[in-house]
Amino acid sequence: TYFYAHDYEQALLIGSLAESAVPYPYHIQFVMDAQRHGQTSDHDGAVDEHADKNATGETHYFYQMAKLYGLYAGIAMKRFVQRREYLRSVLFDGVKLYERLNDDSEAIQHMRDAADGYVLSLYYGQMFSPRSRSLAITFDQIYEQLKKFNLQEQTMFYLAQRTAAFNRKIKASQSAEDKSGAPGKPFDFSDLEHWLKDCFGLDILEVSNGQSERAPDPVSR
Repeated sequence: TYFYAHDYEQALLIGSLAESAVPYPYHIQFVMDAQRHGQTSDHDGAVDEHADKNATGETHYFYQMAKLYGLYAGIAMKRFVQRREYLRSVLFDGVKLYERLNDDSEAIQHMRDAADGYVLSLYYGQMFSPRSRSLAITFDQIYEQLKKFNLQEQTMFYLAQRTAAFNRKIKASQSAEDKSGAPGKPFDFSDLEHWLKDCFGLDILEVSNGQSERAPDPVSR
């Protein structure tokens, strides 16, 4: 509700309170900390240890986290667009706008926050279930935003999600659905990168070769 009312600060506050109520073993940071300290327990073992022994674990927490990080990412995307439009209003020139946008620390941070949020939303969604509806919702949200972006903005997101995925890289962990007897699979942090290539033709080789530096459209699509 607060998101659609554009009260992003309140939306983030409510989201933070909801996230703080989620038990720590359901947070990706729990897994990263365990692996950083050389512990052998994977995510499933951690959840099993802290969850009800008579159930498969309160895996709805993964779904909740997926929705929360989708919210955080959506807010960051809105703020990126707001920053871009502010720069447009003061520069009055499409070329100067995109020269500035690529180096604007505030815009870059918003894009990084959006990418990190979407990467984590996909992670938690798949941990809940490889067939989780939240995965489709997250990919739809990303698509709806990126199709409005020009090449430079799409490339900014592409590079930001690649960094986010690398920073969150952990050993493969089976989805929660696997424990209930249904087939699960390790989460692949490159899923989003592959999807971006399929949908928008974004590829790290093209970005590295500088093809993304060709003049962007004067305005976003």
